[in-house]
Amino acid sequence: MAMLAAVATDVRAQTAEAETPCLQALRAEQAKAPPKKKKSNTGKAVLGLLGGGAGTLIGKAVCGKGNTGCIVAAAAAGGSLGVALGKKLDEKSEKKLTEASYAAALSGQPAAVSLTNGCAIADTVTPVELEDREVVLAFAGGVARPTETLTTIAKWQAPGGTVAMSATPAPAKKGGATLPAGKPAFVMGSVADGRYLLVGREDAENGKAAAGYVPAKGWTAMEEPENPAAQTAAAGQVNTVTLKAAVPCWVTRTTLRSEGQKAQQDTTDIRYCRLPDGNTETVLASS
Repeated sequence: MAMLAAVATDVRAQTAEAETPCLQALRAEQAKAPPKKKKSNTGKAVLGLLGGGAGTLIGKAVCGKGNTGCIVAAAAAGGSLGVALGKKLDEKSEKKLTEASYAAALSGQPAAVSLTNGCAIADTVTPVELEDREVVLAFAGGVARPTETLTTIAKWQAPGGTVAMSATPAPAKKGGATLPAGKPAFVMGSVADGRYLLVGREDAENGKAAAGYVPAKGWTAMEEPENPAAQTAAAGQVNTVTLKAAVPCWVTRTTLRSEGQKAQQDTTDIRYCRLPDGNTETVLASS
């Protein structure tokens, strides 16, 4: 849990939002009365309003291709959040909403965020807790699977100085690949009692692939780069690996509001789990 506490300030700073008219109206509405919880049939009702495809498209964006179980689960959550805007959330709004939810769960304080066609406030229902999982990740050829649990971080960070990558959680040999100081790299998680980080790079076919291990000291959080695809995976074969991971999961009560004079508002409890490759499992948590 120390790792989670350490990133709370960085996440809150990155998700801080100015008081837009939409957020001002949303805060005023919330101050009038506590939000009502959705009934257990929320997901089915909302998917009916949107049409079958809208929520599923969000599920694919959140969970990645081929993960059918996650697509079905995320369809209900994405559809429910989308009803207030009258359409599915775009990818940028989905990411901002997830980060705001994460910030709220880490800090215990509500987090507000402006979206493409509206705004939202996430309130903590349950805090971030690590959940033991078996996960499947892509590993660049030659990079060893960790023999101990990988504690998920799934954040863009940058080293304070040039660091050498190693194929195992151990000091790198001379002549290996290096990461330049101050340049963003995707940190999948930590191993060896937090002493080493597993760094991932974009791979055209497999998404983010583990590219090597680096010492954990001297790293700082960064915004996601404009073109993350430019962060190429290490050359060579990419393998699929199953390993144990401690995955952060949390529940927030998300109130989403659309813009304009005929604004609509919707409140739903959502459970999130952040995976080491940056994908997010999203399911309805309302009862």
